[in-house]
Amino acid sequence: MDGPIKMRLVFVPLMASAFLALAACGQADQANEDVDQAAENGLENFVPNGPETVVAETEVAAPETTETADVTVNEAPAGFAPESAVPDPTSAMSHNLDDTGEDMFQRGFYDEAIEQWRVDAEAGDSYAAYRLGIEYFDGQVIERDFEMAARYHQLASDLGNPAAMFELASFYEAGLGLDQNIMEAAAWYLESAQRGFPPSQHNVATMFEEGAGVEQDFVQAYLFYSLAIEQGFRVNYARDEATGEGILIDPRDQLRGMMTPEEIADAEAAFEAFVPVE
Repeated sequence: MDGPIKMRLVFVPLMASAFLALAACGQADQANEDVDQAAENGLENFVPNGPETVVAETEVAAPETTETADVTVNEAPAGFAPESAVPDPTSAMSHNLDDTGEDMFQRGFYDEAIEQWRVDAEAGDSYAAYRLGIEYFDGQVIERDFEMAARYHQLASDLGNPAAMFELASFYEAGLGLDQNIMEAAAWYLESAQRGFPPSQHNVATMFEEGAGVEQDFVQAYLFYSLAIEQGFRVNYARDEATGEGILIDPRDQLRGMMTPEEIADAEAAFEAFVPVE
């Protein structure tokens, strides 16, 4: 079996109109049209059986204007889209079908939905601010503006929305719409992870494992991997030598080899005691 491929999902708007997954597998340059296509594919492709390809994590240069953005992505090797590699435990956490603006949007009243969200966001509605952030990134019903997207995700994050915190962290990690800052990215992933959001739990686990933006801490990495996996969030894989197919792996397996029995016990105890922040 080839070595495991660790992935950190970066910049993943979880609404149907804006999905761009960036996971660690390598690098290859793409133009702005790739961002459009990824957004156009939408959350309907973010399903338990996984898409046909997995897109790679890399650095995304902050654009000089809102008109273009150079994004570096990669497709995983053939066969590396194992069943359940990209789960869908988060859509319900990031959708609010009872929201007035969302109801308008789903019925095709896009301008009305955007205006409703503006009013609600200024009144302190975190979901409305989050959805505006998604739409400003998406650029399908309003002009794409990464700075405005970051602004509304910041507002929603300050109001306690864990999905927005994930997006804001991704913006900081990519340097999109604001200055790149890996420490701020880690801090917002952690805030979101503590509120029970699986993609953030996975991402901050990889950062604790690597010491990226935070002090390396295998106990915390183990804890947050466990929390994400408990909710069905599995994105790490390797190639099966016999079949050549991609198979899911448990990132904690590698961690166990670097941890003492006491550290593993501490991580498992922290997992059992974990209570999401309200």
